[in-house]
Amino acid sequence: MFDETEIKELIEKALDTAYQKFQEKKFEMVCVVTNQILKINPDNCNAMQLLGLSYSALQRHDEAVEVLSKCLEHHPDNPETLNDLALSYSNKRNFQKSIELIEKAISIKPEMASLYGNLGLQYRHIQDHYKAIECFRKGIKIQPDHTLFAMLGGCYGELKQLDKAKEYLEKAIEMKPDFAAAHTDLASVLKLEGKWEQGFAEYEWRFDVYDQLKMWKKIYDPNKRWKGEDLEGKKILIHTEQGHGDAINFVRYLKPLKKKGAHIILHCNDILVPIFKNLADEFYTVEPTKIAPWEEGNETPEHDYHCSVMSLPHIFKSIFTYPEYIHVDRKFDLSKYDTNFKIGIVWAGNPQHPNDKNRSCKLEYFRQISQSPNVKLFSLMKDIRKRAYSDNDTPIDLTEGADDMQVVDLHEYINSFEDTASIINSLDMVVGVDTAVMHLAGAMGKMAILLLPWNPDWRWGLEGSDTIWYGSLYLARQKEKGVWNSVFDETKNLIQDYLEERKKGMS
Repeated sequence: MFDETEIKELIEKALDTAYQKFQEKKFEMVCVVTNQILKINPDNCNAMQLLGLSYSALQRHDEAVEVLSKCLEHHPDNPETLNDLALSYSNKRNFQKSIELIEKAISIKPEMASLYGNLGLQYRHIQDHYKAIECFRKGIKIQPDHTLFAMLGGCYGELKQLDKAKEYLEKAIEMKPDFAAAHTDLASVLKLEGKWEQGFAEYEWRFDVYDQLKMWKKIYDPNKRWKGEDLEGKKILIHTEQGHGDAINFVRYLKPLKKKGAHIILHCNDILVPIFKNLADEFYTVEPTKIAPWEEGNETPEHDYHCSVMSLPHIFKSIFTYPEYIHVDRKFDLSKYDTNFKIGIVWAGNPQHPNDKNRSCKLEYFRQISQSPNVKLFSLMKDIRKRAYSDNDTPIDLTEGADDMQVVDLHEYINSFEDTASIINSLDMVVGVDTAVMHLAGAMGKMAILLLPWNPDWRWGLEGSDTIWYGSLYLARQKEKGVWNSVFDETKNLIQDYLEERKKGMS
């Protein structure tokens, strides 16, 4: 049997191992070791702390809250435990609880600058930007820090105060030149200002920020990354990234690549292949998460160079505009509605998008358009599930109250982007919020009205009704944050004006 001293030594050695594995980001191993410690010593708060942080890193947020709450019972006035538990609640999108815990931590240790940064993040999550700014400034006053300056800059960016956003993001970069997150946020600000060349140069830092983008450095040999070399007779593998809308937006750059004599292999989701079939020579559709690292000799197609499709604007140092570059011959049969002006509509995008609450809207807003004489609406939505937002415990049904609108639901006919394109071919117009469908309409040259939130995605800029990306898109913008009424008033008037002009032209 072990005596008490030996048990204590074993626990200390196990904790040292757990700390080491935590630093190595081997979180599963940390969970194994700390759970064993807690079997012997159930009240060991150091083990609980490490276990809770590891659960958070593994996205096991319920378990993180459970174990950190137990740790807090033993040390209710420990600011670090209060902070860690607060961040676990934040991961569960319980931002109010997180705020409550961090404020308690600050009352115990008001000189701890990082607490103000974390508190500011919670206020930013609930869209209270001015309280967030106040928190970041308090933290900076205690201890100037590059992360606090970057978060302050990001807040001002969300308020569309771009000069201040740049000021603080540049300050963060000055303090830490390789601070990738600040470079990436600065890229968005520059692109919103229309400074595309500078913006896309800064945007190259994104591969060091987002986990879903870091994987591309593992999949493809960085020594083969295309930087503008001669492509005559060479094979270049272009991979898409982020959302389907981004892929549709930037696949236009395959045309100038082709002019350079390149053989193009496009790595993309298989549902995109039919609409991109005329733009690449080959397609590779294996899910990125299923591809081994290049150092282990993965079986990606043979290529001389590779590049992300969203890095091409940086390398070309140019914005290529085309009236239309996606062509689908098939047309969906809507002939029984030929006496109507046929409008396809999209009121919401991917529920997982971080800005979904702001960019999506209720179907009922389209009611006034549906009531326009001779207009018929067709839903191009495939996913109409309820949405859960951080400021509302009850999931929201964006179709609620719209049952009587008599929108023609086409979701059962949509199984691919080719299906969507075939329907767009048969419509007179598309009206919708910022989603892949609207990118597709623009890339096809279809007349469309894009409904934008007050603070839009960087590619649309902050003002104006036209865009460099698609000549057939009209941008209708919110004049007040979260208020869609004026956007739909403008849209209805645009449609009526167009119909009146068309009627005159036919008479």
